[in-house]
Amino acid sequence: MKPKAKSQKPKARSVRPRGGVAESAPTPRFTPTSRLISPDEKRQLILAHAEARQPLDRQARVSMWIGITVSIMFVVGVWAYGLGTEIRRSWASAPDPAIEALKQGGKDLGASLNDAGKKAGGIADDIEAISERLNALKEQDELLNRVAEGLQATSTAATSTREDLFQPTSTESAN
Repeated sequence: MKPKAKSQKPKARSVRPRGGVAESAPTPRFTPTSRLISPDEKRQLILAHAEARQPLDRQARVSMWIGITVSIMFVVGVWAYGLGTEIRRSWASAPDPAIEALKQGGKDLGASLNDAGKKAGGIADDIEAISERLNALKEQDELLNRVAEGLQATSTAATSTREDLFQPTSTESAN
């Protein structure tokens, strides 16, 4: 026999005066119409539920333990992930020397490539400066050649090999 469950709202507690005032009788929590279960009825109800409960079969038990294991693994995984890299590094075993040598070789190669790139940039700047200097020297050479040609054209007398140039002319016609 199942008792009918009624939803009852809890009543407000009465305010008791403090101090030397005599206490009145406690107010009843339930109305006289509510049904109370006796201790014997409670015991019978608990025993009836215990007898009605069936044991778990093997498949249900295994699936329950699998669920518990998966849940624990999930919680531990999230916990380990949340702790950060420092704790994971402290749990890590000693690194393999071959892997560390490979990593160091990669770092050295990267550094040498960076240095070579910087040197190549410096060489390119040097080549550009040298080509500018060469162009300036070519311009100076052309200028000097033009000056030399101009001097040669205006001073043919100095370089002439004609003998009659400085010979006195006869003044016979003047006499």
